[in-house]
Amino acid sequence: MKKWRVIFAVCTVFLGGCAHFYGEARLGLEGFNPRVVRQPQPLFPNVFITNSGHIVVDQEPIRIGKREVGRDGRVTISWALAAGSPYTFPSNGIVIGSGPAGGAPPDLKCSVQGSLAKVFECSYRAPEGRYRYKYTVYVRRGNELLEALDPNITGGH
Repeated sequence: MKKWRVIFAVCTVFLGGCAHFYGEARLGLEGFNPRVVRQPQPLFPNVFITNSGHIVVDQEPIRIGKREVGRDGRVTISWALAAGSPYTFPSNGIVIGSGPAGGAPPDLKCSVQGSLAKVFECSYRAPEGRYRYKYTVYVRRGNELLEALDPNITGGH
């Protein structure tokens, strides 16, 4: 019986160490914790900066479905940086470009939101059928512009 107690104690310490290593979001080999990690929301992607200074968007690609298109036929996407971080969006923080015809989405309007420059919003008229747009994310740390990221937005109904 003592042998099983020792094995149980060792396993508990090992699994506890894994949980600490991965943080509250990861449950070791069990997967992620759905109470801590939110499901991707296509209209509200988060932008992270890794320890090595690379930009990462929590959704690649951003998938726009019928639910995300407003009654006016527009799609509005708001990218956000971490509150309290030293990172901000420049005035051209998100540039949506090459699409099916090589251009931007119809009636595209983009701008940084608020004086803290932590949120960048783009709105466009959803084209008919399936579409894919490449976009570029620009982020600053002070006056330094980080290396840009070029993910995609896909949609269609």
